[in-house]
This record gives sequence, C-alpha cells and structure tokens, in this order.
Amino acid sequence: MSDVPSGPGGTAGTAGVPEVPEAPQPTVTTPSTATPPAGPPAAAGTGTPGPAGGPSPGGPYPYGPPPGTGVPGYGPPPGYPYPDPYPYAAPGYGPPPGYGPPPGYGPPPGYGPPPGGPGPAGPPKETSALAVVSLVLSVLWFAGLGSLAAIVLAVIARRRIKRHEDTLSGKGVALAGLIIGIVGVALTAVLIPVVFVASSFVGILTTPVVAPVGTTLPIDSPFNQDLASVRVASVTYPVEATGTSVVPAPGTGFAVADVFLCADSNGVTDGIDNGDDSFELTLTDGDIVDPGEDVRAPGVDSLRTIAPNACAEGFVTFEVPEGAAIHSISYLGAVRRFEWVLPVTSPPSGT
Repeated sequence: MSDVPSGPGGTAGTAGVPEVPEAPQPTVTTPSTATPPAGPPAAAGTGTPGPAGGPSPGGPYPYGPPPGTGVPGYGPPPGYPYPDPYPYAAPGYGPPPGYGPPPGYGPPPGYGPPPGGPGPAGPPKETSALAVVSLVLSVLWFAGLGSLAAIVLAVIARRRIKRHEDTLSGKGVALAGLIIGIVGVALTAVLIPVVFVASSFVGILTTPVVAPVGTTLPIDSPFNQDLASVRVASVTYPVEATGTSVVPAPGTGFAVADVFLCADSNGVTDGIDNGDDSFELTLTDGDIVDPGEDVRAPGVDSLRTIAPNACAEGFVTFEVPEGAAIHSISYLGAVRRFEWVLPVTSPPSGT
C-alpha cells in the first residue's frame, strides 16, 4: 500500500481514504483591559470595532460579549422593514342612505268561516205555538184536565220541533210544559182521593139524620158535651102559657117540644152545650123558628147536670106564626144535624 501525501495542514490518511482538511481556527482578539479614556460616548456606528472589524453601534458592547469572556462577538442583525399590520384597511363609507317610513298596508283580506264551521245565520226561528199552549195549560191545571192536555201538546210540539229544527224553536218551552203537566197529573192523582173523602165526610156532616118524632137518635160525636142520645117525644102546638107571665107576640102562638137528653158514662156536669139554642123548628113553608122564652119547666137550659148513663127531661118553647104548620124539629149537634119529622097535620085554626 502506498502512502498518500497529506494535504496542507492535514495528516496522512489511510490508503484510499482522502484526507479531510482541518478547519481554520478563529483568531480571538482579547481586548485591552485598560480603562478607556473618559470622553463623550461614541456616536452610533463609530464605537469600538466589533469582531468583523466594523464599528460597534450603540456603545462599547451593544452586541459584543463582555470583556474578558473569550466569546466571539456577533454583528448586529440585519435590518428588515416591518410590514404594515393593516395593509388592507377598509375604505371609508358615508352614513347609510335615509329610508322613508314603510309603505302602508290595508286591512288583511277577509276570510270565510273555517272548514266545518257554522255557515251564515239563517232567518230567525219561530217559537212553536203548541209548546206555548202546553206551558199555559200546565200552569192553569184545570183540576188535572189542563195537565193532561199539556202533556199531549208538549209531546207533539217536541216532535215537530225535532223535524223542523231549521224553522221552529221552543224545545225548552215544550219541556217545561211537559214537566209541569206531569207534576199536575201526579198532584191530581193524590188530591182526587183526598177530595173524595173530604166531600164524603162533608156530605155526611151536612146531611141530617132524619127520624120520626119519638125516636131516640144516638149522638155519635165526642163534641156533644158527654151526651149519648137525644129523643124528641112530642111537639105540641098551640100551647097555653100557665104559671108564667110570658105571652106570645101578636099573631103567634107557643109550640112546646118535650125532649129527653141522655148522658154517656161520663155524665153531664156543666149543662147542655148551647142549651135551648141547640134546637130549631122548621115550618112546612121552609121558614126556621128559633127558641124563645120557656113557658114550661124545666127548660133545657136549666138542666145543668145529668148522671152517668141517665136521661133528663126538658122543654123547649117556640113562637110560631098563627096558621103555620110545623114540619120538623132539629137538634144541632157539634158535628151533625139530627131531625125529627112530625106527622102531617092540618094547621091549627087559632088559639
């Protein structure tokens, strides 16, 4: 293997490998440590020379290393111009153009009713006359007849209104007539038995118990002062007044009824209710004659007490017109009237 000569400043390499030259070493210049003379500061660009031999701007060590460090200095960075941060500024604009008020708008267009809604109102409906008559009759009632008629008319009216709903109204009126009519019929159904019983009772009370003179009639009422029965034994006309100063009025004569009053088990302790006034005479012409002063004793008024289950006799005196005929004599009980009919006789010719 042959030696390859080494280049300048290099060493011989091995065979076949070129030698690499050594890089030159920088020369470090050690500045003087002497204190520079006092004086004004150097102007920019004329200071102490830098490592490249140029002036050091801005003072003795603006970019260089401090003295005695042995670090090479560097020159100032190249100056580059800084770009404008807003190279594309927006152009100026003036105020926006003025605008007038918005154009006026008329009212929105009219729309018809929504689908399926009611259509335009038709002509007014007429109230059913039958419904009105039904309501009137139901109120008048007419002992139930008006109520029955009201029910019938109300049913007919409701049917007609249902068939002619477009032209007829009054369904509520007909319903009111129907309801009041039903109430009236129900009331009639209750009142008819009550009225029947009441009328029967009134008829019984107003219809006298009739019997011929001499008959004992039971007094079947608890309001007759504890009397059990009454009997009119006879009626005598005309009668002469004896043992008394009482005289008949002119044109009249005395008629005297002989009466027997019988007490019940309680007896009579406070006289006969109404006394003589409980009796009256009925003439054949229908006139009524009330009792007068007694001409025979004892009078019924004087019978103050009657023993239990016992009878007492008394007399009742009447003044009868001369020539009149007596038809009957009656006892007016607390509830019923009891009547004794006299046999038909010719009127007396006179006293």
